[in-house]
Amino acid sequence: MLPILLDLKIVKIYTFGVFLVLALFWGLFWLWKNLKRTSFKEDQVFDIVFLSLIGGFIAARLAFVATHFDNFGFDLLKFILINGYPGLSLPGFLVGGFLTLALIARLARLPFFELAAYLIPSLFLALGIGKVGAFFAGTTVGSVTAFPLHVRYVGFEGLRHITALYEAIFMFVGFALSQRLLMNYRRDSINESSILSFFIIVASFSKLILDNFKEDIVYFSGLRVTVIVSFVLFVILSITELVRYRSSLTEKVRSLLNTRAKNHGKKISSYENTA
Repeated sequence: MLPILLDLKIVKIYTFGVFLVLALFWGLFWLWKNLKRTSFKEDQVFDIVFLSLIGGFIAARLAFVATHFDNFGFDLLKFILINGYPGLSLPGFLVGGFLTLALIARLARLPFFELAAYLIPSLFLALGIGKVGAFFAGTTVGSVTAFPLHVRYVGFEGLRHITALYEAIFMFVGFALSQRLLMNYRRDSINESSILSFFIIVASFSKLILDNFKEDIVYFSGLRVTVIVSFVLFVILSITELVRYRSSLTEKVRSLLNTRAKNHGKKISSYENTA
């Protein structure tokens, strides 16, 4: 683990901070690439994105304080002094960011779901880079394991899961698939809201699986809060999307079965002719 990338005595450069800058840069760069294909005004969209980031940051801090209230209480200074009392909630950031995006898009009379569709690949990419940074900085501590892929975290005993890297893999796969979905949307193959649903499904599935391999998890009545919420979102949105595309999925399966049946028939005919 390398929490501090460079110590210049006067100032310290933190590993996670460097990766956050990289995540922001590459995320905005990819968004710019996708926006070039649209009629959206780039400067307007970037203004909305920056405001959404601010809204997400505030929500992330509020969510973290709420879930760790015993450590903060009603002390406003502890809430503000993030350097002295660090902590942000990624789910809180995403919820706050998307709510801010929806509000501003409505005020600007822009289509929210279409705007979100072009943002999702960039968001996946940024989250993936951020998760890699979380691994190297040691901010996402895995649970104790005997699995061959393990690492030691500073301040924690035993060998532990490389959970942050697993999360990064989920995000990078989501990035590749969401970019493909975006291209399908541009060809009118899918509904614009399906890309946002896809993001929530992937993020929920990642949380549902990988939060079981984390050390610091918030519990409610003995149950893991993120696992409960992730399960509900994953099931509801998965069923919704399956119902939405059931006819096209049925047609594709039928076409695949017919193709295999024809190929099998050709093989039998070829074998009989040879015999």
